[in-house]
Amino acid sequence: RQILYLLSTFLGLIGLVLTVWCYYFFRDPERISINDDNYLVSPADGLIIKVEESTGPKEFNLLTKDFNLPKATKDIRQLRKDFAYWGYCLIEEGMSRNQTEAFLHRILEQAEAERVAGIDDQTPAGQYVNTLVNKGRIFGGCIEQDPEFVQAGPVIEQLLNESLGKGWICHSFLANGADPWKYPQGVHIDQGPLLPWVTASAPALVNTMYIPQDVDDENGGTLIIPGSHKLLMEAGDGGVVGEVPRPINLEAEAGTIMVFDGRVIHGTGVNRTDKKRFVATMSNVKPWMRTQENWSLSVAPDVLEGASDKLCLSLIHISEPTRRRGSSDGVMCLK
Repeated sequence: RQILYLLSTFLGLIGLVLTVWCYYFFRDPERISINDDNYLVSPADGLIIKVEESTGPKEFNLLTKDFNLPKATKDIRQLRKDFAYWGYCLIEEGMSRNQTEAFLHRILEQAEAERVAGIDDQTPAGQYVNTLVNKGRIFGGCIEQDPEFVQAGPVIEQLLNESLGKGWICHSFLANGADPWKYPQGVHIDQGPLLPWVTASAPALVNTMYIPQDVDDENGGTLIIPGSHKLLMEAGDGGVVGEVPRPINLEAEAGTIMVFDGRVIHGTGVNRTDKKRFVATMSNVKPWMRTQENWSLSVAPDVLEGASDKLCLSLIHISEPTRRRGSSDGVMCLK
């Protein structure tokens, strides 16, 4: 302003006016906020002119008046609706508190033992614990959907029967870790091995995710794009999906079980806490699909020897001769 006065009185006056205006515009007066949940307070001296029901964020493609992302529930009718529309559903208290604690304890114990032994499977997102069927009776019980180990087992089995058809088999079962401040996993679909073929009417793979710890956006809750299975269905075999919505982090309480379509786009999120976060994912497929785990080679002989008929049927229908020998060269009996 002083420089403008040196050049011209007129320019100096303009500078003075602009200075006063800037001081007025960027003022910081003392304010007393209304600390009451019954009031809506607009920031920055704004004025609330309208309150109405809103639609979902545009980037999530949730532009419907009735958008309502799945919430944990025990109502199988709602679970079916969520699974069909959003591609996933959340089973409330799928594991009891005792089951949840036992499940988490066994995973953490096994993960630490593998780390100490130098055989831990580290990924950019965190540690994996593979072939859970060999690492505790509780995991075999989950593959069997035994209520002794997972109290929502009959509900899970019903949903799998409805989505995959009876006779489905276990594709793989592993614990997925999100270690503090590691990388997010690239988003993907688990039914990818069938690409470019896309099953349009129903999934060929359905995941059951066991959640033994609270998960959210802070500790790397699974990234998921709700409804993204429909994008694959619309694109068709070898089609182009194009731009996809941004993913959101799954939020769920410990003991929740998520059942989700193998065509849903998802991945491990970033864990911004100082503690490891584990979930365990069991993939299930139609019986004509090749499994990710070669169970006849990977199942330990002692586990195979004591396996129930139901567990054997879940692992590619392992035959009785194979069980008796407890070896990897037995006959596989397919339905």
